[in-house]
Amino acid sequence: MKEIKYPLKSEWPKILSRPVLDNSALQDKVKLVLDHVKLEGDKAVVAYTEQFDGVNLENFIVSEEEFDEAIGLVSADLKTAIEVASGAALIDALEAVNAAVIAGELDAQIEAASGQLRSAFVK
Repeated sequence: MKEIKYPLKSEWPKILSRPVLDNSALQDKVKLVLDHVKLEGDKAVVAYTEQFDGVNLENFIVSEEEFDEAIGLVSADLKTAIEVASGAALIDALEAVNAAVIAGELDAQIEAASGQLRSAFVK
């Protein structure tokens, strides 16, 4: 990683720009795979699983033991990141705040300010 210290403001756009990737060829390949799966169904999925993953599936059934083993292989940090990305953590937090407001443990004051919803909680 390149470290840039104290760049001129005029250099910021160039420094912050991201490379542009032409993925049209990739999109065409993905479309072919998806079209093939739509047409051939499980037969195509089995063929692509063997082609891309080197695995010849006899069926698509995953046992509970296999699920448990797979879950055990995922780090706690990754699980948290997935929950946050899925919104599950936010939903849990909102439900907890809502429950506290309903129980009278928090007083909620909500106001609209400059296009954003702001809330203040007083214990």
